[in-house]
Amino acid sequence: MAADPASPDPQTHRSADDAKEITVSKRTFQPNNRRRAKTHGFRLRMRTRAGRAILANRRRKGRTQLSA
Repeated sequence: MAADPASPDPQTHRSADDAKEITVSKRTFQPNNRRRAKTHGFRLRMRTRAGRAILANRRRKGRTQLSA
């Protein structure tokens, strides 16, 4: 018994024509410079002992850009 291509698929409840649709996912990253600086910025790094250690390690390695 052959399945009719126009009949719905019992698994997905969609017809064969619906399967041709191309879905594009939404862009989830919405850049915000202020939020980035507040989360990863230089002044945040300088605030804590661990942050200062991170900057020291990056300086020792020779990074030109220390933080966001």
